[in-house]
Amino acid sequence: MKAAIFDIDDTLLSSKEDEEDDFIQLARNLLDRANEDEETLTVLLTARAEEIRDETIEKLNEAGINFDRLYMRPENRFEVRDEVYKKSVLEDLRSEGLDISFAVDDKNFVAEMWRDNNVTCLKLPERQYLRNRFYRKTRKLYPLLPRPLQRLFQRYYRYRYRKRIKD
Repeated sequence: MKAAIFDIDDTLLSSKEDEEDDFIQLARNLLDRANEDEETLTVLLTARAEEIRDETIEKLNEAGINFDRLYMRPENRFEVRDEVYKKSVLEDLRSEGLDISFAVDDKNFVAEMWRDNNVTCLKLPERQYLRNRFYRKTRKLYPLLPRPLQRLFQRYYRYRYRKRIKD
């Protein structure tokens, strides 16, 4: 069986509710086509935390986005970089015997990971370049921080995704 993998934020859902976006529409059209193919499993793979699964599914349903599986970052795993987390899911999918047809993502470093692992990746424009770079650097330092600062970063991370869901 084949699988098609899609990121959520700034790929299937815009970070701004009122924003018209041809690239997001293109990604949604690809998802719809993949859903039409009975031989293809549609997988949404996001760095959003597992603890906001219900809100994420609600937002996807509101947008009319259908999928077969949803993988989310495990709770309290802020320090794991997006591409490392997504590569681990890729390995799990391959161990199930799935052939990955393609992936769609907006982050440069994640697109590089897909390509390094022989997965064709449609790379959308990265909208939050500076913010993404900040979080990558923060995640490297995260394990070295004292517990109170780690909790502060976790709270902000949760706030950011809950805010994005409510917008």
